[in-house]
Amino acid sequence: MTSSIEVSIVIPTLRERASLERLLPRLFAVLRTANLAAEVVIVDDSSRDDTDSLCRELAKHHALRLITRTEERGLATAVLKGLSEAAGEICVVMDADSSHPPEAVPALVEAARSPFCDVAIGTGEGPVVALRADLDALAMEDDKDVAYRSTVAGVAHACGHDVH
Repeated sequence: MTSSIEVSIVIPTLRERASLERLLPRLFAVLRTANLAAEVVIVDDSSRDDTDSLCRELAKHHALRLITRTEERGLATAVLKGLSEAAGEICVVMDADSSHPPEAVPALVEAARSPFCDVAIGTGEGPVVALRADLDALAMEDDKDVAYRSTVAGVAHACGHDVH
């Protein structure tokens, strides 16, 4: 890979400017402290809350890219779009509402660096679960939303977690 970016953090958004104002300073501080070569990829579904202007301002000082979608909508396809545009070898997906704490990113990245890991999942209880998984099914599925949810559910179930 020619990029110096090791980690891409994908954050899907719809009317999340206020959440991003709280999340991104914490996330950038964590990335700096952990010395991670990372980018943040915001995939926004044409919010009208000035998410775009916030991202443009932050991009002046941080590795942040904004992808604004005008034709397609939805969480799963936003995540898949962000993953397809990510420059990093390791990808982290997190929500803008801080339900995924940015402080967990270094542990997720460390788990994902293992040659025995394809997927690392942070859990509400704190530990990071890492495992091997066949992710080719996700790329081949026609219904991306179903594929995304079933892949995440399958990985979580394999780790002993129930997903509803």
